[in-house]
Amino acid sequence: MNRVHIICHKESGSGTGSKVWKETTEILRGFRLNFLSYFTDTSNSADLIVKQIMNRNHTPPLEHLIVIGGDGTLHEVVTALVEIDKRIPITYIASGSGNDFNHAWSRGATPRTMIETMLYSRTPKEIPVLIERNLTDDTQSVVVNSAGFGFDASVNYNRQQLSQNNFIKRFVSGNNQYRLALALTLPEIPHFNVTAKMDGKVYYFDNSSIVIAMNHGYIGGGMLVDNTVDPEKKEIALAIYHDINLGAVQDILPRVFKTHDHHESEFITQIKGQHLQLFFHDAVRGQLDGEPLVELPHEFEFTVSSYPFYLPE
Repeated sequence: MNRVHIICHKESGSGTGSKVWKETTEILRGFRLNFLSYFTDTSNSADLIVKQIMNRNHTPPLEHLIVIGGDGTLHEVVTALVEIDKRIPITYIASGSGNDFNHAWSRGATPRTMIETMLYSRTPKEIPVLIERNLTDDTQSVVVNSAGFGFDASVNYNRQQLSQNNFIKRFVSGNNQYRLALALTLPEIPHFNVTAKMDGKVYYFDNSSIVIAMNHGYIGGGMLVDNTVDPEKKEIALAIYHDINLGAVQDILPRVFKTHDHHESEFITQIKGQHLQLFFHDAVRGQLDGEPLVELPHEFEFTVSSYPFYLPE
């Protein structure tokens, strides 16, 4: 078997990444597998590591790539591989604070399960991803979970700020960090205008607060924000939360956290399709798989693609 390459963000999940890496390497040694580890830091991002690895002359070709980290690390790796037109199947072992990809596709899977799947699966599974193009600055990336704007992005920003607090890092889990950030952000719900064009049909919202384009319904480590998404259909799911006031909050929160009947809310619009354009007429905070965007009026285009992963049945 070829050598296994590991890209690891050790500090993900308040240090969980380091523990998961140790467990992963012990399992690989148990299988008598050779491996190389690469660690992200402030000067060596995951996308840069990918390009460094792929610039080497691999004989035989690189076939086994393990990514350990959060959704942001996975986002960087997949984006870099697509950018250089490589389709190396990924074995993703989640260690972040949110782990939305893991929640949607491999919930409950242990590092051993993921490694055994990588070793014994005949073929990887093609998972839907969104190709995002920022028409404002003509950049492109791959969204493996969601692109969120407005309140969702503000919660994500506040969660990242909380995660820098040593007390929070030590005593509050990743999911609970997100819920704490959610509570702290509620008093500052944004309101902005957005035009959405899905498969040629135009929708305009003059009082939106949350806009999320995704390929499954989860954000924030398993919080369901769209109950109508079927990831196997390989389509763009767009959820817009609009006309938000106190009554709307009281209507929405039980649907998100308990009843999961979002489609019955007058404050939530859910749209599905293959080609999406978003035009934000105001400066709005955004995030791509948890990675923050500059707060500007933006124009985005999303299309559906796929990427190979080793996933347990």
